[in-house]
Amino acid sequence: AGRRPAQPLPGLDHSPRTMYTGPRRTPGPNPGERNSHVDLSYERITLNLETPFRIAHGVSETRHNVLVRVTDGAWTGLGEAAPVRQHHETQADVLAYLAGISLPGDDPFRLETILGSLPGGSRAARAALDIALHDLVAQRLGIPLYRLWGLDPDRTPCTSFTLGIGPVDEVRERAAVAAEQFPILKLKLDADEDHSLALVRAVARATSARLLVDANCAWTVDQALRLIPRLADLGVEFVEQPLAEDDLDGLRRLRPASPLPIFA
Repeated sequence: AGRRPAQPLPGLDHSPRTMYTGPRRTPGPNPGERNSHVDLSYERITLNLETPFRIAHGVSETRHNVLVRVTDGAWTGLGEAAPVRQHHETQADVLAYLAGISLPGDDPFRLETILGSLPGGSRAARAALDIALHDLVAQRLGIPLYRLWGLDPDRTPCTSFTLGIGPVDEVRERAAVAAEQFPILKLKLDADEDHSLALVRAVARATSARLLVDANCAWTVDQALRLIPRLADLGVEFVEQPLAEDDLDGLRRLRPASPLPIFA
């Protein structure tokens, strides 16, 4: 089944995020009671993007995820696996992992034991199970997750809104609209140095947003050494994934020379 985001600019807002959206209960025990089993189910979902999303390695118009449900017979927790090919995972990998496991025990409150018993494999699948189990616990307690964790909603940090690669004028226009809602923008860049700098320069001039960039492993170390000082001059705050994931020697050379923090 496909679904399309309701907003023209899909992304996270800055309100407290939680999987709790109201009771998801079927007839059964009260929230504090232990049931005899915890069951797992899942389904494929396809997300149709409002605009094509281009990064250094290609362009996509859909996301193929997996919706995970964990239930104790009365309450249901939800999680979502979002595999990324660049991280060597696909929807099929998630489905295969989930098909090969069962959740131990009858008490979803034993999160450490349940999550610690999961075999290695799909990180996206394990993340979805982690989310769904925490959601189930919160459902049974009748509270949102931020309360379960003792968090203060007023101290929720801002997240960034990501803009894919595109023509400079198009990205500038989209950035101006996004900046009305999101104070931090992350720009995807590629190996075209002139175009990358033009994108950042245009967005910096068009908005007052804080800027981050993500090259998705597209640069050589020499490119990174040329580009990063110029990006710093344009107000960029950090650089994500500048080099190929296995270029550890390049990363050792780049980190001490970079005027900006390097992530991943």
